[in-house]
Amino acid sequence: MDLRLQEKILLTLYGKTEPATITEITKMLDIFPQNIVYIIDRLERRNLITTKKEGRVRLCKLTEKGELVAKKLKELADIYEFKI
Repeated sequence: MDLRLQEKILLTLYGKTEPATITEITKMLDIFPQNIVYIIDRLERRNLITTKKEGRVRLCKLTEKGELVAKKLKELADIYEFKI
């Protein structure tokens, strides 16, 4: 069983104190930026992340709700040994 991309994004941002750019997230997950923008928008609408545009860069950070969800996902990923 594999994690879905939106779950991987949450786990990638989990524990970060500074926001991450979409480019940084795509590099960490080894995917194309075009594949992530739609999912970032969905996560933002669900109040799991916030984004902030600074110039041409879009910064992503987990919300409090997103931190809670990511923490639970991390616990499950550790139990079932999912690869991020």
